[in-house]
Amino acid sequence: METEDTRAIFTAVFAGSIVLANVLAAKLTWIELPGLGGVAVPAGFVAFGVAYLASDLLVEYHGKDYAATVVNGTVVTLVIAYALVFLAISYA
Repeated sequence: METEDTRAIFTAVFAGSIVLANVLAAKLTWIELPGLGGVAVPAGFVAFGVAYLASDLLVEYHGKDYAATVVNGTVVTLVIAYALVFLAISYA
């Protein structure tokens, strides 16, 4: 893959995973663990793992500075998403 292609893909996967994980965090799901029984976990926990992998690949392929920019941009995106959800719930 070309460098710009991986940059765009990893950036989108990271940002999308973080936003999705935060949206799904309110939903609980049940996981059966062998020998331990069932455990209730937030539905977004897998998305955080995907985000970690994407951020690690961003640092590896594109450097720490670019990855920090992506993380900061994702925080801004998350704040905007929360504001839009708040407005939709409050005024709908």
